[in-house]
Amino acid sequence: MRRALLILAACCFSFACFAEGDPVVPPGIRYKRASAELNNKAREKLTKVFSADATDKDVLSLFEDSLICGPCLCREIKKDPDLAKRGAPTTFEVPVLGSDGKVKRTDKLEGRLLQSSETLLAFWKYLSRKTDFSKLVIRKLNPAELKFLWAMYPFDLQEPLFILESKERKILVLFTSPEDLRILWIDDYQEMRLYEKTP
Repeated sequence: MRRALLILAACCFSFACFAEGDPVVPPGIRYKRASAELNNKAREKLTKVFSADATDKDVLSLFEDSLICGPCLCREIKKDPDLAKRGAPTTFEVPVLGSDGKVKRTDKLEGRLLQSSETLLAFWKYLSRKTDFSKLVIRKLNPAELKFLWAMYPFDLQEPLFILESKERKILVLFTSPEDLRILWIDDYQEMRLYEKTP
C-alpha cells in the first residue's frame, strides 16, 4: 500500500512538472518555450527581488531601463499622486471578444513607459507597499492570460514569462530576452478583462 502511494505521488509530481513546463497555448499565438534551466534561473531572480529584502540595486538590475507598465496596473498607479506624474503615456488597442469568440469592439487602454532609475524605484516602492511578497506563487500563464497579452504585445511571446500570483494580485512579468533576464513589461492581471460578460 505504501509503495502504491509513493508511485501515485511520483506520478502526480511528474504531471505537475509537465503541466508547468507545457502551458496550453491557444491557436494563433506564437509562443517560444525556454529550457527548464533558464526558467528556473528567471524564477530565482524573481524570488530574490520580489521580497522585502530587495535593495535598490537588486531592483534596478531586474528591470529594463525602459519598463512598460501595462494597462491594468497603469490604471492603479495613476491614482497615486506621485506616480500619476511620472512616465510617458502609451496606448494599447485591445480587442474585446463576445461569447462566440468574435471581436465585438476594440478598447483603447492606457499604459505607461517608465524610463528613469528614479521613476523605476518610485514605482517599485509603490508596488512593494501594496503587495504581500511573502505569498506570491510563480507560475506560467493560462490560455486567457496568453490571449490578453498577445492582443497587446507586437512580438512573439517568449519564455521566461510568468505570473506572480497572490490573493490580491496576478503580476505579469515579461523579460527582454532569454540572454538578458531583465523585465521589459509588467502588469497586474487580477482585473484582466478579455471576454464580455453574457447577460
